[in-house]
Amino acid sequence: SLAYGIDSLFSYRQNKGNTGLVVSSSYTSTHIIPVYNAKAMLGQAIRLNWGGYHGAEYLLKLIRLKYPAFNAKLNVSQAEHMIRDHFYVSKNYDEEIKNCLDWTGLEDRDVVIQYPYTEEVVVQKTEEELARIAERKKESGRRLQQQAAKMRLEKLMKKEQDLEYYKNL
Repeated sequence: SLAYGIDSLFSYRQNKGNTGLVVSSSYTSTHIIPVYNAKAMLGQAIRLNWGGYHGAEYLLKLIRLKYPAFNAKLNVSQAEHMIRDHFYVSKNYDEEIKNCLDWTGLEDRDVVIQYPYTEEVVVQKTEEELARIAERKKESGRRLQQQAAKMRLEKLMKKEQDLEYYKNL
């Protein structure tokens, strides 16, 4: 047999839910469905245009505001991994907010995320290499000067030939 339905409502019924709100969140949207006496009130259900992608995008914007040097290094999939690994839904929000700034247990609640970092290696050139580079630059400068002198000589010879031609006329 085949049954069509809303998977979050199936789960709510399987978990013996009677009256409450079913919050079904996906990648691009969130659906909130009220349930009263084990019956879904689909006429009262709403769809929010906020899903997992939007949460990751928002986290990414916050991180980029706080750490501007990370702009090109952090992407949405890494933000999604942070959300999956470190975020949670509070079971008692009011109590957690009251204890949020207490110093006791702050170390346990503190989470440090280390971003993979590879230091760029700056190649230091030896004196010998620097001297070789300087010699190459001097040599190329000499070649350019020789080419320019050759061009000037050719132009001068052409002008002298033209002068001889016009004198013979």
